[in-house]
Amino acid sequence: MIYKNVIIRISNQVKDRIVDLQVEAESLPDGELYILASGPVPRFYKRLPKVGNRKKERRIGIKKDPDTLNALVRKKYITSALVLLNKNAELLEELINHFSPADENSVMMDFIKPCENTPTSTQ
Repeated sequence: MIYKNVIIRISNQVKDRIVDLQVEAESLPDGELYILASGPVPRFYKRLPKVGNRKKERRIGIKKDPDTLNALVRKKYITSALVLLNKNAELLEELINHFSPADENSVMMDFIKPCENTPTSTQ
């Protein structure tokens, strides 16, 4: 049973991390990082998707805005991390649901249960 408690604790930590990253992601700027690697120096853009009446995506240069650049890099990390953490959380929940304890008492109780109603011979 000790192992199951450890798995539950890890699962709770993963869920807490997911919530923390989701809250942080909401505070980051809209759009995503777009890097154009033409030539010797890469160009960094903030790409905004098509919305409303805009028919094309919009790119805004952010080379001179390191705060926005860092925020979009962080957003890219958070997006990737959330995918992995959500997958891990699902796997941990599945493990918790299918976990079978292997300690001595649990195994012996499973062994004794079918034998409980067996008549014993007393001589």
